[in-house]
Amino acid sequence: MPRRIGIPLADWPAGDRRAWGKALEAGDTFSEGGVASSWRPVTRADAINGYSYWLRFLADNDPLALRLGPGQRATRDRLYAYLRLLMSRMTAMGAAAALGHLALALRAIAPGYDSTNLRIIQNSVQRSAKPRDKRAKLVSSERLVELGSELMASSMRDSEVQDLRAYRDGLLIAILATRPLRVANLAGLRVDRHVEVHGDRILLRFPAEETKNRQLLECWLPHELAACFDRYLTVVRLRFRHADRHCGLWPSGKGCPLTTNWVRQIVIRRTTAAFGHPVNPHMFRDAAATTLALARPDQALLARDLLGHSRFDTTEEHYLHARTADAGRAYARRIQLLRRQPT
Repeated sequence: MPRRIGIPLADWPAGDRRAWGKALEAGDTFSEGGVASSWRPVTRADAINGYSYWLRFLADNDPLALRLGPGQRATRDRLYAYLRLLMSRMTAMGAAAALGHLALALRAIAPGYDSTNLRIIQNSVQRSAKPRDKRAKLVSSERLVELGSELMASSMRDSEVQDLRAYRDGLLIAILATRPLRVANLAGLRVDRHVEVHGDRILLRFPAEETKNRQLLECWLPHELAACFDRYLTVVRLRFRHADRHCGLWPSGKGCPLTTNWVRQIVIRRTTAAFGHPVNPHMFRDAAATTLALARPDQALLARDLLGHSRFDTTEEHYLHARTADAGRAYARRIQLLRRQPT
């Protein structure tokens, strides 16, 4: 981003701050809320960041534009100038994302703004972007599960857990590999809100307002992780400092729950140590879809439900990295197995 630091919200022009505050106002029985009143915190943060960077660009390159209203500033010429700066600092995909966040902010701050030009520019940049080939760094879900199991096993001494962090991290990675949740949901797990114990089965349940697609998300943990989870919940977790003072499923050694960024860094550190390169939490979702496509090519549509997508083309576009030849061979093997089965 420009200078990689935007203008803080507190320093926005007074009119912009008022417009943003109005967009956040909650509705009541007699009136609708502001445009951004129902946005999730992460969506609001994206809009704030996108607009902060835009304001920084204007302050550095066209300060007189800050005297204009929010919608008046975003002319075609200024947007192209902003795009040129973005493209000098980041990839086309990153620039498209930055423009998307700006469009999101203007929707709230300048409701009457015609975003046609902005959307045309953003779509053009996005079409030119070359998606990253992640296959070189992709690790199968089976190997990720093994890593989680190995960490939990390494934490044990004489049938007792001695290394609390290794057990916690191993269980976290094993859950992420078998149930590839978005990292914000994984990090935000609360014992009193999201975890349900049904005998020897464990259900993770996220209400619709906490998921990206605004749909209820429920996932049962695999049976092989149930005992590990029970030990963690009833023994290991409680041994962390001040774990009895909060309901976060993943306590830190500092007496508070792990944050989303903290969880992301743990996963990156553990996978780098194991594989020689980082596998970030989002790539666990790529691994899940690709592993499923290779192992069960006749049921690749299951990846959509596994990842919580409403449409399969989203899964296919962003997460399936199985090579055509590999997928073809796997499908052929599957057909052979089916033909051998008695009818």
